[in-house]
Amino acid sequence: MRGYLIFGGTSEARQLVEELASRQVPVTVSVATQYGGTLLPKEAVVLTQRMNQEEMEALMRQERFLCVVDATHPYACQVTQNIQGACEATNTPYLRLARPSSDWQGNMLYKETHQAAVSLLEQIPGKVLLTTGSKDLGLYTELRDFQERLFPRILPVESSLKKCLELGFPVSHIIAMQGPFSKEMNLALLRQIGANILVTKESGAAGGFQEKLEAAQEAGAKLLVIGRPAEGREGLDFSQIIERLQLEYQLPTPKPCPLRFPLFVDLRGKRVLVVGGGGVAFRRIRKLTEFGCQITVIAPELSEKLDEKAHWEAREWRSGDCAGYELVLAATNDHTVNRMVGLEAKSLGIPVNVCDAPEACDFYFPAIARKGPVVAGITACGVNHRLAAESAQRVRDALENLSL
Repeated sequence: MRGYLIFGGTSEARQLVEELASRQVPVTVSVATQYGGTLLPKEAVVLTQRMNQEEMEALMRQERFLCVVDATHPYACQVTQNIQGACEATNTPYLRLARPSSDWQGNMLYKETHQAAVSLLEQIPGKVLLTTGSKDLGLYTELRDFQERLFPRILPVESSLKKCLELGFPVSHIIAMQGPFSKEMNLALLRQIGANILVTKESGAAGGFQEKLEAAQEAGAKLLVIGRPAEGREGLDFSQIIERLQLEYQLPTPKPCPLRFPLFVDLRGKRVLVVGGGGVAFRRIRKLTEFGCQITVIAPELSEKLDEKAHWEAREWRSGDCAGYELVLAATNDHTVNRMVGLEAKSLGIPVNVCDAPEACDFYFPAIARKGPVVAGITACGVNHRLAAESAQRVRDALENLSL
């Protein structure tokens, strides 16, 4: 069958690609950077170059996709316009996957545009943690003392760093890090900088908006929010996209997966190995630390500060590292490394979870809901992470009303 074309390096795009790949349908993904391509499942065809409208049209005419899904960032208005134009020119069906807006309240400043935000910053003294990305950084250099006041947080890629330097930002003010960022990480940066203002886009839960809001509140900093453009507010949510693809564009229904028994085990004192130091690894480490196990992390770098209860070995994983552990989690962004970790653990009879290969897992790492002695672990066959997360949140909400 003909396949689907997805535009975007967002978390929503990755979830959609994972879902389509799990249904074993051809999927092509267009992302702007090489790094974005490394986060996608191996089953997808990944294109890692920026395309103008003419190049998009050429690709669509050549491949004759069943449908195009625009899952780009809600602020990437020009890209969305190019995709829409290319679909119209080639008579290719177009769907927009929209990121849900944040349900936010509180003492925040709000401006519709970056230009308006710069004008406001002129009136408010103090240092600024700027988390709007590298695309619009040039506008913020209009601030009279931007080199002293602004601390831009950007992706750790050459193009972003080069742009910061060309615009005149001091090296000491550039924060090159890959998210997702926890509340604690945002809070630590605000305190390290001494910032009393955090500037962010209204990026929704997937963009870490809530973690920024909570960090700013705890630090006593003002949160300045850049409004979402109209193009970024329109579209369908994840479940609606899947429904449309199934009803109108030949997406097969998911194959039933074998149910797994929810076995609750005592991890106190158990030696657990986590291979990887990125966002996925840290989300799992944070949960594991609640259950009393002894965690060792093997990773060349960490995306955030490790809990003092865990031990970090700053290096690449090597053959033989799984020996002596009672549980292993492979959670790097390298599919080959994850597979090798999984195979070694299995050969040693050690239960293993491989974050990007459900079929290679002895156990799925569940979404956890907990209150007091009540612990619920939820999974959706290890592939539908969104469904598992939403289900877990509903259980958490129910537990809040439970009298223990």
